[in-house]
Amino acid sequence: MACGYATTTVATVSPVAQAADSAYLVITEPGNTQAAKDAVAQNGKVAFAYDKIGVIVARSGNADFAEKLKPVSGVQQVGKSRTASVPSGAAMWGATKVDRPMLEPSSNVTGGAAAEPVEWDMKQIKADQAWSVTTGSKDVVTGILDTGVDDTHEDLSANFDASKSVSCVGGVPNTASGSWRPKSNESGSDHGTHVAGTIAAAQNNKGIVGVAPGTKIAAVKVAEGANSWFYAENVICGFVWAAEHKFKVTNNSYYVDPWLYNCPDDAGQKAIAEGVKRAAQYAYNGGVVNVAAIGNQGSDFTAKTRSDSSSPNDGSTTNRPNLSKDCLSIPQEIPGMINVSGTTSSGGRYTGSNYGLNVVDVAAPGQDVKSTLPGNQYGSKTGTSMASPHVAGVVALLASTHPNASPDELKKLLFTEAQDWPCSKGGAGCTGTDAKNSYFGEGVVDALKAAQSDEPAPGQDFSVSTDQPSVKLAKPGDSGALTVKTALVKGDAQQLDLSAAGLPAGVSASFDPASVKSGDSSKLSLTSTSSAKAGSYRITVTAKGTSASRSAEFELVIGSDTPSGALSLSTSVPKLTIKKGSFGSNFTLTASGADNIQLSAANVPDGLSFFFNPQTVNSGGSSTVGVWSWFSIQPGSYQVTLNAKSGTQTGSTVITIEVTA
Repeated sequence: MACGYATTTVATVSPVAQAADSAYLVITEPGNTQAAKDAVAQNGKVAFAYDKIGVIVARSGNADFAEKLKPVSGVQQVGKSRTASVPSGAAMWGATKVDRPMLEPSSNVTGGAAAEPVEWDMKQIKADQAWSVTTGSKDVVTGILDTGVDDTHEDLSANFDASKSVSCVGGVPNTASGSWRPKSNESGSDHGTHVAGTIAAAQNNKGIVGVAPGTKIAAVKVAEGANSWFYAENVICGFVWAAEHKFKVTNNSYYVDPWLYNCPDDAGQKAIAEGVKRAAQYAYNGGVVNVAAIGNQGSDFTAKTRSDSSSPNDGSTTNRPNLSKDCLSIPQEIPGMINVSGTTSSGGRYTGSNYGLNVVDVAAPGQDVKSTLPGNQYGSKTGTSMASPHVAGVVALLASTHPNASPDELKKLLFTEAQDWPCSKGGAGCTGTDAKNSYFGEGVVDALKAAQSDEPAPGQDFSVSTDQPSVKLAKPGDSGALTVKTALVKGDAQQLDLSAAGLPAGVSASFDPASVKSGDSSKLSLTSTSSAKAGSYRITVTAKGTSASRSAEFELVIGSDTPSGALSLSTSVPKLTIKKGSFGSNFTLTASGADNIQLSAANVPDGLSFFFNPQTVNSGGSSTVGVWSWFSIQPGSYQVTLNAKSGTQTGSTVITIEVTA
């Protein structure tokens, strides 16, 4: 619901699905899709296969489809991407219209204007001042994943790139001319065109001016049918398209239908979250900065629980109170997304905006925002869908002034240059500081600083690791030690203060020395008293420098490392070395002690992804664990905990992942 293929292996596109067909996502090991595609073809149809990320878009009327696919080699998950059947032909347009909160309605609709008055939103983010410095580069393309864009609009046509535009309806890329345009019988058909104008409406003495009027835009239509459903397969198609057509930015003013929150205990919702996550990270890995509207429910994303009475919105809704935080809003809660909240013309918080400390990244104008509408019209909309494209436009300016910067570096610049927007502007309920808070994140974005940015992108960084994944003390009262290593990643060496957290009662830690320069090492000594309890504990070592803090984890085991009744885990290698930005590395994980053992990974840093095949084994069984490394991760050593669970029995072990440049 509104708030990418040149090198992708393509399966034969099947005929249009019948009305009784259900839509599925089949999640496999990346690059290992052939057996799954063969099995899909025997039990349904392959609509499209995104082989590099291990996602197959499937259609089937077979009620046992998922059960038949699960045992197939390489398959990790199977789930429905929608609760409604896949419509065919005119049925797509005959659906009963439903409320679409993130397809914000238009107001004050007018025809074209012969002048370009500077609107309040452009003043708030200083875009009007930025234009005198730069309007951006034509080499920078922002992809608008939305309801489609009217590229014939007088204020958009000059900056529109038809060669990079596409329709992703049904999860299948369609480059037919005009396929990316909205249809008048679709809910919110003007939504994508409004977003497009905010980003890059031209300076042509007509209507309005976008944040980055010298850059290009491309339409990626991901909304489907009369109700403009933003289904997962469409969004997956959009992110892969963005990566393979070298977009610099995507704007995502929607949440993925039909679930407001996607819970891991439901096969369909789990597959939706995993499929879109892989696609978004594939885009990020390919150099794309993804910007998202935080949403219009007025909810605190940091609350212990969340509720949903609007899902599934393509079928019979159910009341889902007290959902855990593991139930995610997609794409907003995918690692690496830039989440945007909305402000008013007076600088306050748009009251419908979702919020949360360390969830909202930045803020931008989101109330009564004037922009382009189909048919050479203009009008105003309110919502975080309107805030997000302001930020996408500022990122486009940053990408113009820093053409070689990575997504990580562009994000750091965006956050560093944002205008501090204190809680006092937002009113009651805001938490945090003037520099970073739950309503406005790092602050309101600053287009002028983006245009003036001629300094190098942020480049001061370091990593921290330990020389072993665990320290074992035979009994309470014993002592042990390991070495904490730091490495210079970028820039100049800086002084790092070391600390340890997670120590159990009766255990103390000391560093020698307690402060090092990046590139140096320290000895960490652990001393236990007789009162320390036997068990396994996760200890976090943190190095705090002038530019950032970096952490590493290790396991402290006091007494037996295999308590009675515990499951045993072993890895084929103690350390796996993987190059930054590479796929396909793997190791073998063997489990014993029970049957029906569920495997998972914890303490996985942003920028690494783990895939288990199979994810469930019996005693003595093994799983091949694939590891992806994204360009967003910094080189260094990372300790990842591998967990096993069977009923009440649990077990864990640690593997070191060494990421190289």
